Amino acid sequence: MSDKPAPVKFPIAYNITKPTLTIFTPDSLSRNGTAIIISPGGAFRVLNVETEGRATAEKLMKMGITVFLLKHRLIRSKTSDPWKEAITRMGDTAKFTADNGHQVRQMAREDAVAAMQLVRQNAAKYNIDQKKIGFIGFSSGAGLALHVATSERKETRPNFAAFVYGGKLTPDVLSEAPPAFIVSATDDVLANPLNSINLYKAWIENKIPAELHLYAKGGHGLWGSPANTWIYRFEEWMAVQGFLEGRK
Repeated sequence: MSDKPAPVKFPIAYNITKPTLTIFTPDSLSRNGTAIIISPGGAFRVLNVETEGRATAEKLMKMGITVFLLKHRLIRSKTSDPWKEAITRMGDTAKFTADNGHQVRQMAREDAVAAMQLVRQNAAKYNIDQKKIGFIGFSSGAGLALHVATSERKETRPNFAAFVYGGKLTPDVLSEAPPAFIVSATDDVLANPLNSINLYKAWIENKIPAELHLYAKGGHGLWGSPANTWIYRFEEWMAVQGFLEGRK
């Protein structure tokens, strides 16, 4: 696995063949027993481990949350510029198939499920509450968040889920899905904002708590104000749901 700056302005991870979890632990005074698994985006070719990974984890830790950054298996890069390769092949179904993308996506789903199972089974070790484990996904990672959120197995289903500019609804059954936080921008040209709207609609129709934030501008990444303040809306939602309260 390579996990170093490529020809982009922030670090990315690529050519991952073995999934890993990196833990970010808040100080003992602020820790509230809540945990979140982060799944960065990157079209199953690279992972944005900086802005969607480490930077997000740092903000979540300040809320007293224990964070696990998931690096799942990826499509192998065939060039010396994995970021450019990802961008040029993004959305190309034929190239995705040719690169064994469907098989890799299934492996990534397996990695996400395994991450949920590992964190929940080791809750006592990590000083977290088994009933306060969430999953937040960005872009392609939001698809993984949707996969675990609609899991038929309770032990691998998160207690809450967040879909950040991603998560295309499939015929999955939502009756057992957890509360959801959904956010995207209407000018996102990579992830159709209608997908976020459809997620919200499906959650509400199934009478499952959900909150949707749709910014006018922000693109794929929620850049600039006010879209870049979405993390504070997420913190407010978490507080309302009771996930930021200390364990009793």
